[in-house]
Amino acid sequence: MKIIKDKFCSFCEREEETIEHVFYDCDIVMAFWSDFELYYRDECMNGHLKQKDVVLGYSCNQSYININQNIIYAKYYLYLIKLKEELSNFKVFLDMKNVIKIC
Repeated sequence: MKIIKDKFCSFCEREEETIEHVFYDCDIVMAFWSDFELYYRDECMNGHLKQKDVVLGYSCNQSYININQNIIYAKYYLYLIKLKEELSNFKVFLDMKNVIKIC
């Protein structure tokens, strides 16, 4: 178990680190989700990801299983880089997915 240095976000170091902040509200993470939206726009993404979509899954009229699977992988990636104290990078996320052969 890691000792917490302080209560501030591992990414932006400005706001209190909560689950909501780390996985959605942080400005740095929001930039990651913006890249995610642009990349997956053609696979049912017809709007902006809301906090509810990231937490509970994205729904739309078309097939959304692949999008939700990728949201889960993206949250796992954010968790890993939080532990490593690195900044999010969408290209690194895509590379990680390719290495482990995730859709």
